[in-house]
Amino acid sequence: MPAEITIRLVTEMPDTVMKSALGAYVRETREVHVLTYSALQLRGRPLKAPLNRSLYRAVVSHEVAHAIAAVNFKKEPSYLGQEYIAYVTFFSTMESTQRERILRQFPPEENWQVQAPVIYAFNSLEYGTHAYRHFLKAENGKGFLNKVLHGEVLSEFE
Repeated sequence: MPAEITIRLVTEMPDTVMKSALGAYVRETREVHVLTYSALQLRGRPLKAPLNRSLYRAVVSHEVAHAIAAVNFKKEPSYLGQEYIAYVTFFSTMESTQRERILRQFPPEENWQVQAPVIYAFNSLEYGTHAYRHFLKAENGKGFLNKVLHGEVLSEFE
């Protein structure tokens, strides 16, 4: 765990973060920025599900997962590796009915990792659904997370 994690609830993202982001971990300042609940409500349904406390908690936990992972990477992490960990956390922390509602919108794909950079670029939430399903498989789980932290999988140049 980092010595401390600063979480800033904001009505808009700082200048260093895309304005469309719901939250962000800023590595340079080691701060988590998350839109307030009311600011997120104004965005409509950016996560393909109605906003409720469960979904909001998942958004916050996604960004906190970035902060925790940042101090555990053994080498410079890829964005795919960072997002894998953050989305596993995101889906693990929300209520099951909400999670299933989102997962149903994106059918499983066995070879999703081949297209992972493209999937992430077009729809990071879809990437997250594939990452979460992948993590749940018995042969992956914590062992795969360890490989991500060591830069052995989901590297930029796979």
